[in-house]
Amino acid sequence: MNKVVSAGELMESVMGMALKIQSRALVAVQLCKAAVNEGLDTDLKTATAYEAEVFGLCFATSDQKEGMAAFVEKRKTHFIGK
Repeated sequence: MNKVVSAGELMESVMGMALKIQSRALVAVQLCKAAVNEGLDTDLKTATAYEAEVFGLCFATSDQKEGMAAFVEKRKTHFIGK
């Protein structure tokens, strides 16, 4: 998510975004960070391949199954970090 805020709103906006990220599945967040970091130091083809690899890894987690179940059942997620 991208947005521009005034200097006075910056910390509130940053904290809101941090809380949103914190509510997500830990393994998925870690893999996203790894993909971003890897992508910064490599060419587009390699970065895209790595992104596809970590995307696939997300689907092997218990949290992915929980996320899908919660979505289908229209309930809040209960991620366990696995």
